[in-house]
Amino acid sequence: MAAQHRRLVDKAKEGAVPFARMWKNRVNPGMLRKDRDVVHLVQSSYAWAFIATRLDVVPSLLSDYTPNAEFQGTPESPRNRQLVTYNPAKGGHLIDAVRAQCPPSIEWRPIAGMTRSEVVATLQGCGIYLDLGHHPGKDRMPREAALSGALTVVARRGSGAFYADVPVPWEHKVTPGRDEVPTAAAMLPRLIENFDAEVAKQDTYRSAILNERSRFKSEVEDVFVRGRLGKDAYDYL
Repeated sequence: MAAQHRRLVDKAKEGAVPFARMWKNRVNPGMLRKDRDVVHLVQSSYAWAFIATRLDVVPSLLSDYTPNAEFQGTPESPRNRQLVTYNPAKGGHLIDAVRAQCPPSIEWRPIAGMTRSEVVATLQGCGIYLDLGHHPGKDRMPREAALSGALTVVARRGSGAFYADVPVPWEHKVTPGRDEVPTAAAMLPRLIENFDAEVAKQDTYRSAILNERSRFKSEVEDVFVRGRLGKDAYDYL
C-alpha cells in the first residue's frame, strides 16, 4: 500500500513540475495559448508533445549536444561489468528497492559528490548506468554513460519513454508500475551476462549522441535563420 501511494505521489509530481516552473517564472499558461507571436522552443520530443497537447500550440525543437571527447572510452580502459552506477537523486528509492532484490555479485556505486574527472572515471569503469527517475528532457548522464561504453538502462518516464529522445532498444527500458522493481532486478544479471552483445545494441544511440552537435546546428538555423518552425525530432532523422 505504501509503495502504491509513493507511485501516485511521484506521478502527481511529474505532472505538476512543468506548471510549477511556469508559476516560478511568472508565466501564465493561458496567455501562452493566446499569444501566437511567442515562439515555443523545446529540448526534447517529450516536451514537444507536452506543449502541443497541453497548450494547443506547435513548438519547435532546439535540443542540445553532449561534449563527448572526455567520455569516449578506450579498449584499454578497465571495466567492472558487475558495477551498476546511478544518480541517487533520480529515482533513488526505486534503485534501493532493486538493489535489495539483486544478487550480491552485483556492485553498486552512487554518482554523488564527485568531481568531473571522478564522474568520467566511474562511467568509463562501470558496466551499467541505471536511471529509474523522471526525465524532464534529454538528460545528460545517460548519454555520457553510453559514450563511455557503459550500458544505459532507463525507465519509461518523461523523455525516457520516447525513442526519439532515448533511442535504446526496448529491452533496455523499464516500464513504470507494480512490476517495475522486480523487472529491473531480473534484467540486470541478464544484461551483465551478455554485456558485449547488449552494449553493441546501443551503437545507434552512441551514433546519435555523436551527431548531436551537427543536428543542433541545423535546429538553430531552422529556427533563427530559415524560420522553419514547428519541427520535431522526427524531422531530423
